[in-house]
Amino acid sequence: MHPVIQNLLNRAGKTVPIKDGRKIALVLFSGLMKGVRGAGAMIALEDLGLTNAFDEIYTFSCGFPNASYLLSKNIHLGSTIWHEEMSGNKFINFLKFWKIADIEKIIKVMQTKKPLNLKNIFQSRTKIYARLSNLTMRIDEYLEIHDAGKKNYFKLMKAAISVPVLHRGSTQISGQIYTDAAKLDNSHISAHFKHVLKSNATDILCIYNDATQVINHSSQQERIYSIFPNPKWKLNLLETGSEKLKNSANQMELLVKEIFSRTKQ
Repeated sequence: MHPVIQNLLNRAGKTVPIKDGRKIALVLFSGLMKGVRGAGAMIALEDLGLTNAFDEIYTFSCGFPNASYLLSKNIHLGSTIWHEEMSGNKFINFLKFWKIADIEKIIKVMQTKKPLNLKNIFQSRTKIYARLSNLTMRIDEYLEIHDAGKKNYFKLMKAAISVPVLHRGSTQISGQIYTDAAKLDNSHISAHFKHVLKSNATDILCIYNDATQVINHSSQQERIYSIFPNPKWKLNLLETGSEKLKNSANQMELLVKEIFSRTKQ
């Protein structure tokens, strides 16, 4: 079994900080509607008893809400947002050219209809970082939820998922203007990965929403383990079909559970 997987399984049912000599990081990526796969993966982690096993979670775009519902301890509820609240034209509507992606509507769902438990999130000792584009400073940076504070939480959420091409506007947090840091050339994928690589994490679990995002890390095989969907599993970046989204989450959930139960041949 890969050492990253084994070290995580050793933490099953435990809560960080854990005195095992490890610092384990979870890395989540972007993908717009493909982020439903990340939600499925989070369900698997919760069912495996790994909700509180990570010292740090580094997120990007749709990875932030998925990580949030994991630490909120209601990822099963949160995952339904993808196929119940974002299907059809409920979230993406190209007829509304001034606001193709209705970010405000999804934020409201997270606050009321399918609420995140902020108490659980902020009581957790796991640090969640969101990679954002700071328009004021013209740089990409990471904001950590405990540093940003509970009062700024949903501002942070809005900034993290406000895809510039589909949602106009930005969000002000502590005097700085932020938005999603996604780039059309996908350069943000490697930048995100390299940022975590430079951290002092002893173990890094990367969960991708698309097989084409995967970064080669052959030089650090013992430190990093990547989980990504089968390239044959087709899912459009702008998919809005409820059943397709639900099935994609289920595929990823089963894949993660299989990997954690599989012994190395």
